[in-house]
Order: sequence, then C-alpha cells, then structure tokens
Amino acid sequence: MPPSTAPSPLPIRTPRLVIAAAAALLALPGQGAETGGTLYARHCAACHGADGGGGQGASLIDAEWRQGGDPEAIASSIARGFPDQGMPGFAPLLSDAEIHALAAHVVNLHPGGGEAVIRNPLAVPGPGFPEGRVRSAVHDFRVETVAELTPSYGLASLPDGRLLVTEISGALRVIANGKLVEAPVAGTPGGTPRAGFRRQLLDVAIHPDYRRNGWIYLGAVDAGADEGIDVLTLHRGRLREGRWVDDQVLLRLDSIGAGAKIAFDADNHLYLSSPIMSQPPVSDPDFGHPRAASSQAQDLASPHGKILRLNDDGTVPEDNPFVGRQGANPYVWSLGHRAPLGIAFDASGNLWATENGPRGGDELNRILPGKNYGWPLISWGHRYDDQPASLPTAMAGLELPVLSWVPSIAPSAITLYRGDAFPRWRGNLLMGTLRPRDLYRLVLDGTEVVLSERLLRNGDRVRDLEVDAEGMVYLLTDDGKVLRLVPADL
Repeated sequence: MPPSTAPSPLPIRTPRLVIAAAAALLALPGQGAETGGTLYARHCAACHGADGGGGQGASLIDAEWRQGGDPEAIASSIARGFPDQGMPGFAPLLSDAEIHALAAHVVNLHPGGGEAVIRNPLAVPGPGFPEGRVRSAVHDFRVETVAELTPSYGLASLPDGRLLVTEISGALRVIANGKLVEAPVAGTPGGTPRAGFRRQLLDVAIHPDYRRNGWIYLGAVDAGADEGIDVLTLHRGRLREGRWVDDQVLLRLDSIGAGAKIAFDADNHLYLSSPIMSQPPVSDPDFGHPRAASSQAQDLASPHGKILRLNDDGTVPEDNPFVGRQGANPYVWSLGHRAPLGIAFDASGNLWATENGPRGGDELNRILPGKNYGWPLISWGHRYDDQPASLPTAMAGLELPVLSWVPSIAPSAITLYRGDAFPRWRGNLLMGTLRPRDLYRLVLDGTEVVLSERLLRNGDRVRDLEVDAEGMVYLLTDDGKVLRLVPADL
C-alpha cells in the first residue's frame, strides 16, 4: 500500500460552510454581498466540485467547453440551463449581475482563465487505507487489518476486548483475540427484508453498565405486515456460549431509512437516529427527492427524520421534550433531520450528529432537546431534479449546523476518542465519511469545532468507528473490513 501523509490541521469557525471537505471556507450568506465564489459554492459546487473538477456533474476545467468558454457564453448557459441534462436554468433565481459574477468565477476556474486547479479528488477511486506509517499533526499511527467480513454496518467493543460486528446479511460476528470467530452468533433477531431494503442487521451497541447487566442492543430489519414496508425492531439481549439469549423487543419503526445509529448518555438513556423513511417509494413535493417524503421530518407524530430518546428498557423518559403534547411521538428528542448516520456524546455530555444532505449540504449538528434542525425547510443541498436549489440556508427558529459541507462528503460514523494510546486525541471527535472515504479528527472547544484534521483520505467507506478499552481506534468499512489504528512505534 502506498504511504499517506495527512494534511496539517485546518482552523475553522462556527457556523461555517466547508467547501470540498474542509479544503476551503466561505462565510454564510447574509454576511455581505455575494461574490461569484459564494454563488458558485451555493449553486454549483455540489454538482461540479468545489474547484470545478466535476463530481455528480461535468467538469468545468476541461480543455474545451462545448457550449463556449467566453464569459457571455457561460452566462447564457447558466441563465437558460440544460434541463435535458439535469442542469436547471438560474435566470428565475439569480439577477443578471449575479449570473455574470458567477460566470466570471467559472472562467477563473479554468486553467486557461488564470487560476490553476486540482481535479476533484472525490471522483478518483481510492486505493484503500495505507498499512504503513501515517503521519498526523500530533500522533503518527499505523493502520492494521484485523478481519475481513462481508458487507457490514455496526461495530461495538466489549470490556473483555472482544468486538461485535453486524453483517448486513443478518449475522452477528465476534472478533476475539484479534481473530474472527468462525461461527456467527446463533439465534440473533431479524428476518428477510423486502427487495427495497437490503440490510437485515444495523447498529450494535452495549449498555454503559454492561459489566453488571450484560445487555447488548441490536437493530434488526424484517418485512412488515404491509406489502412494501420493512420494519426496524430495536432489540436487547445477551450473549451466552455463542448464542443470543434473553431477547426483548424495545421499539418498532415502520418503513425506515438507512440510518438507525445508537448512542447512550451518562444516565443510560438510549438515543436512536431515525432518518426520513425511504419505503415505499413516494414523491417528495418539498425537495424533489424521488425516494422519500421529507415532510415527515417536521411532523411530530412521525418518528422519522428525528433523533429518538428511550430509557434503556424501551420505555419513554418522562422528561422528553414532547411528552404530553397531543399528537406528538413521545420518543422524539429532536426533529428536522434528513439522514443522521452517526451520533455520539463528547466528554462534556454534548450530543453530536452527522447528517447527509441532498447533493451537498452535509452537516455536523449539536443536538439539543426539542430543537428543529430544519429539514426540509432549510439546506445548503441541491434538489435531485432539474430545478434550481431554492431553499433558504437559514430561517428563524431553526438550528444551523456547526459545520456544513459542499460538495457532499457523506459523513457517517462519529465517536469520542478516549484512552491512552493517543493521549493528545483525548476529547476529540473522530468522524468517517462515505464519499471521499476519509477519517477526520475534530477538536472541540466547548460546543465549537476549532480544528479539523484529515487523518486518512480517499481509502475505504467508513461505516462505523469504535474505541476499545486500551484506546485503540477501530474502523468498520462498508465492505466489511475491520481496521485498527495503533501508535506507529508499537
């Protein structure tokens, strides 16, 4: 594997729009007149890349432009669009002055326009994470392969050093003494989802007081009673001699999305991220999304597009913010979420969540009880059809993200680093991504992210993260690799 050198840390302020995975920063709109660069970040970067090198849309820095490369031709293309190719016309949204400012910025992106650029790294296939020495700002480390499984989703560390891994095919696997136990755990819950949902098992987590009570929590997916509907069932049970025993069903959610991550607070409350439902396929009048009804996220009666809070036995905590409100789901802790794929508590007890936006607008949020995080009313993301992205990026009464990324990096798992193996990482958040396949270290100062370091880049899609009792960091990739970060000199 080729060696990797991590870039130096990048100072950032809150709130910020992060362009191309923290490669550059721009002020949020409303802090002054918008330049061509800020207009490009809002309307173009999600598809064409922060540097114009392409992504979901075509490259803007090729040697030739098929529609003409002078400022007037580019302005004309921006104004009228190419609806048959999925590009909206921006004349209804932007003024002539804004369109010409945007065109001037596009000209400057081109190598012939006076500004050298590097092509969008998101479009380059990754080689996998390196297994040699990796340099970082405060701790050099190595990446070791612990085990290789089939496509997987959840990872948890037991106090005795064993690891639990959920394979999406429905198997709960155990890694003991650094080796994969050959036989999967017998008797685990879950059945056969319908064709629309390919994961049978989702996240796995252990109770904070596991040493005393032995409880393990597991998300299982099965076909529901209604045709075309799958059901997430939150279970807890115990492991005994290679079998899943003492199974209890704590919660059932019909027609789920792809998230459902679990975290515990210091008082043993369980938090479950619940994205907007993606089954059955329905149109989304709010944002042109072909697969999901985004309005669920604003409906307090729906558990979808929310972060839910339960007692560890599945009952409703009496101090949940919407308990007693007529028509509200009592488990709701926060609302207005689209696809929260990672949740974790920091050392001060703050709950953080990563969230995937549409075509950009990915977010890192600090989650507070009863707060509304805006989906689908505000977003930095772009529609999935040929209409311009017309949503505002802020609105009174709605929480702004601590960080927002354009283009999309698809942030996934997030965890708090604690332990002795990397002492200068203590109290930092580690965050994986699915699109550029990176691993980040986020340094907190209270409730602000003050430093972001990319520890690994362009390797494998990170689906889950875990820190064991010794402080070793484990990464679970989408394709089922279990990797471990260890100090370079061990």
